[in-house]
Amino acid sequence: MVIDALGRPVPLRGRPTRVVSLVPSLSELVCSLGCAASLVGVSDFCVHPAEALAGLPRVGGQKDPDLDRLLGLRPDLVLCAKEENLRRDVLRLEEAGVPVYVTDVRTIEAALALPGELGPILGAVPARVQAVHQAMLAGVEEARRRRAGRRPMRVLVPVWRDPWIVAGPDTYIDAVIALLGADNLARQLPASALRRYPKAEAGALRALAAECVLLPSEPYPFSEADLGPVAGELGAPPRLCDGTVLCWYGPRMARLPELADLLAGP
Repeated sequence: MVIDALGRPVPLRGRPTRVVSLVPSLSELVCSLGCAASLVGVSDFCVHPAEALAGLPRVGGQKDPDLDRLLGLRPDLVLCAKEENLRRDVLRLEEAGVPVYVTDVRTIEAALALPGELGPILGAVPARVQAVHQAMLAGVEEARRRRAGRRPMRVLVPVWRDPWIVAGPDTYIDAVIALLGADNLARQLPASALRRYPKAEAGALRALAAECVLLPSEPYPFSEADLGPVAGELGAPPRLCDGTVLCWYGPRMARLPELADLLAGP
């Protein structure tokens, strides 16, 4: 018996050998821990590492998994995230007798703890767990070093458009922005007191007077075609970034210094 991030007991029958991951970042973490062979299925959006995940059965999206197909894979553990997956699907899987481990990462510290939480469950070699953790920690420390001494840049991070939805407080993205020494202006929106991802009109976002609008490539696929329109609507210069580095906790945290350089200001 292990306890997941929500304090829920997860009744395992020994080390899992048939794992389904419904979270892209967790799929990558499982592989980085040297446990790719235990994966028997992943979500449609689990794309990294491409070689390790090639050929694995796909079981739908995070919000709309094909549970019949998933159960047909006979998993002995399903990996979910509170933010990305629905409670109803977790309950249905558990009713079918499948153990489900739910993560809930909203801070840098929680992200850094993941290798040590999942590694022992999956039977990862301790040295591999430590190596993954150290690479993630090194990325965090280097990102913090590169931002040291700089004035906080006023930043907005949209995660959707039409309607505008921005990353607010109590989210992993917000924690990354704070790590980079920037000021997440979404915290100033009235709706952020009630929502971690508040919706807002373009005028309300423009009134925050951001110095930079950071446009991640996911979950909304912002691209170069959006730069001009976003600048016009929100009144601030936009900068594209790799959404997997901004939004995924796990091995990609080693690349956080890239974001520190992207937000380099005065």
